[in-house]
Amino acid sequence: AQGWIHQMTCVRELEWQAGTLYQRPLRELVALRGEAQGWCGQTLPLAPMELAFDLSPDSTLGLDFAGALQLTVNRDGLRLSRRGLQTAEMHHRYWRGEARRLRIFIDRSSVEIFINDGEGVMSSRFFPGYP
Repeated sequence: AQGWIHQMTCVRELEWQAGTLYQRPLRELVALRGEAQGWCGQTLPLAPMELAFDLSPDSTLGLDFAGALQLTVNRDGLRLSRRGLQTAEMHHRYWRGEARRLRIFIDRSSVEIFINDGEGVMSSRFFPGYP
């Protein structure tokens, strides 16, 4: 693919609201959910799932996706970090602003992060270093 890598995304609905384009996961995805589970301070299995976080202004959050991708949330915004596919160099992507709510969709090699009900979206592929 000449150095390019593809990224499939979940189906989205788009809404133009007060000069901002919002991207939200399609409502019908709710029908695919299983039973809700609570997790606190535990390692989650690497399996397709949806995570939801309601954050306060002083919240900090760190998620490690099987050693291949890291998400850091603090009062400045979000940082998504992963190693390059051809080198071990870390690459970072940022979203600046107050993150109040996150919905994270995880598949076996992709993650999509919906920030503040679609105000921002971050998507990435990742290749787990461990199961």
